[in-house]
Amino acid sequence: MMARAHVRRLRLSTHLPVLPIAVLAAVLLATVFAEAISPRVKSHAQPGEHSGTRIEGVLTQVHAAYVVVRTDDGKEFTLQTQEDFRPKVGPGSKVKAWYLPGGDGYFTLEWLEYPWESFFTPWDVIHSEVKTVAILPTSEVPDASGFFAVLAAYLRTNLHWSVPEVSPPAASSTLEAVDPATGQFDAARYTGQGPQTVATLMASAQAQAVLEVDIRSVQAPVRDRVAVWDGIQESLGGGPKAGEAPATTVALKLWGTGGKLLWINQRGFAVLETSSGGHLRDRSLAEVLRNTAGVRDWLNMMFAGLVSRPQ
Repeated sequence: MMARAHVRRLRLSTHLPVLPIAVLAAVLLATVFAEAISPRVKSHAQPGEHSGTRIEGVLTQVHAAYVVVRTDDGKEFTLQTQEDFRPKVGPGSKVKAWYLPGGDGYFTLEWLEYPWESFFTPWDVIHSEVKTVAILPTSEVPDASGFFAVLAAYLRTNLHWSVPEVSPPAASSTLEAVDPATGQFDAARYTGQGPQTVATLMASAQAQAVLEVDIRSVQAPVRDRVAVWDGIQESLGGGPKAGEAPATTVALKLWGTGGKLLWINQRGFAVLETSSGGHLRDRSLAEVLRNTAGVRDWLNMMFAGLVSRPQ
């Protein structure tokens, strides 16, 4: 089964429109089910809607204005891009691309599909150089501190990294941005633009890397009482058969020294509604975290590529 990745369309100019996409798998979580899926994902627009020629292959180069795709038969296609894909996908990733004729021997990228997870530095290099990792937390969802604590414990146990205590995440509401000690509104805390940047956090923690963790509030499409978003699907049990449900997605970026991006991954985490007496009620992030087995399964899936050397 294919799940839909969140997609952003760009207008097709004389150079191109681009569409980032991707996905990985799914997970069993709380009292809901999640079904394993393909590492690639269909976009909201179906492939038949693209007017360009489709190819599948491996990215061999990723630059600010173009990418190079090598197909299984050894042919290489240089595709001009309107979007800079360097922070989103690295060389070696398997992709699907649709392209249009261009000028000067180049083609114009119309659409690109790629995995959520991507390595920008080889696995061996990450594991040989990174021993201490500081977590830089951000959350649009209340009650997120418990998530970061669980994540830190997982990294210590499964990746054998030293992880300093996690500072509270940037506030997601004006109420959360009030300093409890002074009762004053803290604008830096509200915007997340406080002193804890990647560079300063890495220096203060004497770490070799910073894991930027962003918990996002999203609306998950619902069909037949099943929410499907960002590589995850969960049964709602009751409530409307179709529409949208509040949910969370977690985006991860591992930064190395000098601001170098080492690894990224993104996946849906949980629906923030649950069935109770045939009706839906709100479910907090703290309630989701009480399902320790489900959270552990999700973390195992999210970090599988970092824990075990990719094949």
